[in-house]
Amino acid sequence: MPWASPDRQYGRLAKSLDDAIGFGITTVVEPQNSLDDLELYERARTEGRLRSRIVAALFHPRGTGGADLDAFAETARRYAGDRLRVGPLKWRWGARSSTAPDRCGEPPRAQPCPGLNAGGSRPGASPRPPRPDRG
Repeated sequence: MPWASPDRQYGRLAKSLDDAIGFGITTVVEPQNSLDDLELYERARTEGRLRSRIVAALFHPRGTGGADLDAFAETARRYAGDRLRVGPLKWRWGARSSTAPDRCGEPPRAQPCPGLNAGGSRPGASPRPPRPDRG
């Protein structure tokens, strides 16, 4: 049984988005989403409520089937914009959680996520200056 109607879920999301931008939060990483959650973010974008950037990670338990994994990877390709992006995809391997760029549930690879350069930032983005306390 769903915990709330879609309108109630959207109302809570819209308030959270308004609070985030009100506090100056420009990027929100939402670590655990289903494909259904993306409709709420789409609605917020359409209605002009999506003022912070959203990175929505899709979570699925160990044992998720290949068809679902393929749907997640396709969704990540479709939602690759600046304002609303799906990825990285969250997966569980043994007792730890990690991310993988495409078919989640496979062991991690030494490869950056699509759309990121080897340093983990978007191509063309200014690199962060080194912190004096970290060398």
